[in-house]
Amino acid sequence: MTATARTLADRYWKYRLEHLHFANLSRGELSYVERWDDLSAEGLSESKETFLRFAADAAQVTTDETSDRILAETLAAAAFMDASVTVWWPELQAASTQSGLVRSLLPALYLQPLVTVDHGRRYLDKLGSFPTMIDQLVDRLRAGAASGVVPLASHVRQTTAKLQQILSRQPADDPIATQPAPTELGAAEAERWRLALVKAIETGVRPGLARFREALGEITLPAGRPDDQAGLCHLAGGDVVYRDMVRAHTTLGLEPEEIHQLGLERGRDAGGRIPAHCRTVARHARSHRHIHPPP
Repeated sequence: MTATARTLADRYWKYRLEHLHFANLSRGELSYVERWDDLSAEGLSESKETFLRFAADAAQVTTDETSDRILAETLAAAAFMDASVTVWWPELQAASTQSGLVRSLLPALYLQPLVTVDHGRRYLDKLGSFPTMIDQLVDRLRAGAASGVVPLASHVRQTTAKLQQILSRQPADDPIATQPAPTELGAAEAERWRLALVKAIETGVRPGLARFREALGEITLPAGRPDDQAGLCHLAGGDVVYRDMVRAHTTLGLEPEEIHQLGLERGRDAGGRIPAHCRTVARHARSHRHIHPPP
């Protein structure tokens, strides 16, 4: 393996660790546990452009070594994925009950493998800075409402209802309060840490969630789309975002229409070989094709 692909991969992974903190939470990665993703317009733009540069640089790697070629191809695909899948996440997916802040991010917060005193301190710092991240998210929701990049109104209503349920509990009964104390702490230290955890939920997480709920109700819901306009094709620029997401998820250099046509052709070729239960699933999928219709 040459140094080119390896060095590029090391730089990519370092940048990813330093900037994609939602992803770090999902993996229990503690290197920068006190940080949140930068959801400012400038931060999101810089992150996307950096990942696209990594993808372009990886695509330029030339080598006769199989391991180096595979690494470069993998890096190009992974970096393009990172650049593509977070586009419009704050505006569209943050409010989703399936992949948004309430469903995906909050549960990861109380599953962190904290070990040291330093882990525990930085974790509490993270909860304390939660409102700052929410303020950036609200800015993106406001920009999305102004430009028409908004989620389904039904998703917004579901999320605000879930937020109301969360906020109606006492801080000590919040699921985040079940986060285990760092394992290196003694019994007395762990109890003090748990008290500090509940306080951080009360003074950091709860005000942030209340701000998020308020913004969804006042900014996003009035502009929300009806259920029959669920696909990205209903948004200005949505066809470009959809195309990039298709490429990111499939790693194919094909247009969405080409992939859709291939699926139709393969389905016809399979004919009677498709089991009955698969045909049932296919019919169900067709009835919901408005969710992600072909552009």
